[in-house]
Amino acid sequence: MHGFSIMELLITMLLVAILAGIAVPSFRGMIAGNRLTTQSNEFVGAINLARSAAITRNMTITFCRAAAATDTVCATDNNPWPAWIVRNAAGEVLRNGEINDFGGSLLVTSDLTNQSLEFRADGLARTGGGVVVDRVIAVCVGADIAANFRNLTIGAGSRVSTTKSSGACT
Repeated sequence: MHGFSIMELLITMLLVAILAGIAVPSFRGMIAGNRLTTQSNEFVGAINLARSAAITRNMTITFCRAAAATDTVCATDNNPWPAWIVRNAAGEVLRNGEINDFGGSLLVTSDLTNQSLEFRADGLARTGGGVVVDRVIAVCVGADIAANFRNLTIGAGSRVSTTKSSGACT
């Protein structure tokens, strides 16, 4: 006789259920971590593009929060970021992006004055007229993972560094 007995089938199904119960939470954490990394990398790329364009074009370039990715003006309120743009003083958008919040689980905030970074031809970032020193754009995910924040810190010399941290995503 070929095939499985009912007992063998039940034991196999029990083992699959146990393994799935262990794997699913880990998989959810991995997905949340990948979302954080992807969004953080997109911001770092956009900030570096703004800095490079300011130096190359010898003009002021702004990286800022936008109400929508199709906007050409910066949104200055302190709400979470739905989108961002990189633009020059004439209003030409060099690059834009929309933040996928994955149904409200991902949130982007910053402590930048007027929610914007301005790069001049010297390559230094400014916010609110002053040179940027240790200003943060925070990307967080509400999932229950160990390091649910990626803090993009714009430091002296407009160097961008990314660090992981944990906390309440508000």
